[in-house]
Amino acid sequence: VSATCTLYSNGAEFLTGINKHRYDLAIVDILMPGISGFDILTRLGSSAGDIPIIIYSQKTRRDDVIRALSLGAKQYLVKPQKPEVVVQKAIELLHGKI
Repeated sequence: VSATCTLYSNGAEFLTGINKHRYDLAIVDILMPGISGFDILTRLGSSAGDIPIIIYSQKTRRDDVIRALSLGAKQYLVKPQKPEVVVQKAIELLHGKI
């Protein structure tokens, strides 16, 4: 499996980038400078369904997980995880196993 990754340092850069490029998957944190992961999910709205989004965050409150999933996230992973776990979840999501 090979992949090309684009890293963004904040939510605003991500939103700009997602409008310029086509991505198969996005991994987004809730806690970011400026625009939060919740804000990103809200702004993407129904178009979030076009790009599967994995939330990868330190926030563990049940309400935060439910909110992210209800806003369109396909998966919620709590930090820290081994890189292999994140990659495996991404592969499963891309291959429709989640």
